[in-house]
Amino acid sequence: MHPNRGASEILREFADRRSGGDERRRFDSNSLRARIDLFRKFAWDEHHRRIQVWTNSYIFQGETENEARDCSGDCVFEKGDWPGAENLINLLCINSQLISAVALTKLNEHFMAC
Repeated sequence: MHPNRGASEILREFADRRSGGDERRRFDSNSLRARIDLFRKFAWDEHHRRIQVWTNSYIFQGETENEARDCSGDCVFEKGDWPGAENLINLLCINSQLISAVALTKLNEHFMAC
């Protein structure tokens, strides 16, 4: 996952150079720490800025990975409050002028999963 990647040309460039295009990677704590260090180094080297990195996560649990994925799909796509998520996104002034339509849909899915 790339933090707010769609809202900034600089973040898109940074993420594209380092991701290899795989948006669905899983990270352990060590690899996440390494990625955060890359973001901090990039911010300092390119813009002389110190940054903080904040994150959150959600977990869908099942006896198997497929059961967990089914639970995720059920929560997001079957029971998700899509109008509520859209209202929240509009309230936050996030729109297609800031991020792509695909990223906007993913953001809706994220709000549903939380």
